[in-house]
Amino acid sequence: MRLRNYLTAAALIAATAGIWSLMRDGAAPSKVAAKTSTAAQPAADRVLGDPALVFQKAFWKRPTSDDRILHAERREWTEEGETSRWQCFIEVEASPALERHLITQNAFGLGPSAAPLMPEGAPAWFAANPQGAVVMMAAGGTMQLIFHPETRRLQACGAGGGFRKGAPEPAKTLPQSMASTSRIPPTPPPRPESR
Repeated sequence: MRLRNYLTAAALIAATAGIWSLMRDGAAPSKVAAKTSTAAQPAADRVLGDPALVFQKAFWKRPTSDDRILHAERREWTEEGETSRWQCFIEVEASPALERHLITQNAFGLGPSAAPLMPEGAPAWFAANPQGAVVMMAAGGTMQLIFHPETRRLQACGAGGGFRKGAPEPAKTLPQSMASTSRIPPTPPPRPESR
């Protein structure tokens, strides 16, 4: 019962912070939901199914022996051999440490949400049930957590872009006086005048 009161208080604080953030940024909740509209996606170039690896990429930490990963899938699209986009789904029976990290400490700075958004193409096992759940979501809808405190079941999904190569650096040209084949300069360094 005490945990439920704590989670309720945490959810109210997070709700207030989320509403304030939306009002500050001038975005209405409907505009936030519109950002996550789903379009038909091409098939992923690579699908990762290793539960521990997907957990680590989703939560930026390794699972403990108390975290029971039920399902995990990460899809990646590549461009020129580099990950250009990714999408992740995971379902875990969360350890108290993971619950504290993600829900109580709110490691990813998520705000409360009335209901989860179901991404198009989600795996069949990712059927979010918001009944009695704490639902937290990033402002752009790029990450969301659905946590059921009584069963400790946590579902999370996220999406994002990959790291892309930057523009090449412009070629550096040396002044003519420095463009020699020797490492030793052609003239000695200046000497300070003696007094």
